[in-house]
Amino acid sequence: FVDSVDIFVAVSNATRDVVVSHLPEVRDRVEVVYNPAAHRPWRYVSSLPERRGNYIFYAGSANSQKGPHILLRAFRLLREWGVDVELVMTGTAGTWVEALARRYGVEQEVGFLGRLPEGEYFRLMAGAGATVLPSVWSEPLSTVVVESISLGVLVVGSGLGGIPEIVDRYGAVVSPSPEKIAEAVANFLETHYDREDMRKYAFEKFSGGNVERFLSLLVSLVM
Repeated sequence: FVDSVDIFVAVSNATRDVVVSHLPEVRDRVEVVYNPAAHRPWRYVSSLPERRGNYIFYAGSANSQKGPHILLRAFRLLREWGVDVELVMTGTAGTWVEALARRYGVEQEVGFLGRLPEGEYFRLMAGAGATVLPSVWSEPLSTVVVESISLGVLVVGSGLGGIPEIVDRYGAVVSPSPEKIAEAVANFLETHYDREDMRKYAFEKFSGGNVERFLSLLVSLVM
């Protein structure tokens, strides 16, 4: 089967490396084409807020692989350090994440939301002080990270999978531990950055040109 495949398309360099580690003989047939996710938030957000909100944004649902338990522990540390910030967690309302927050004594400072309409979701993301994604699994290519940077919001993410190659210089990549996450968030809440520059970076790397590249690969197979 492997010998009959002309091209393997990977959504990130991290994914390519996984493929090659298992199938070294296909190394020269793997092409990396990023998902064109940068434009999606701008269907709903017409402009960037003048000021960042005093909250951290989490969009990983109640899936434990996304690390909500790690973020809650990091958030408790931030509060213990005297950092005046709140936490908004989408996709967590009525789940075990709420119970864990009560156990940690931080439930009053956390907004637990369900699944939001896309317009509301992206406007909330655009106003955040930072987006945090403490995943404990190797995400191939996190669209949350792409969308956040597209909206000019710095990202604190785990150094697994494709997250590091998205974040680039627009955030921090750390081990998914409460201490490291908390330290990075505390630093970036005081960081000033060019949000328009972030948007341009996201559009250049994760936008429509990748669709054209994917189509050109398909055309090359039939020409």
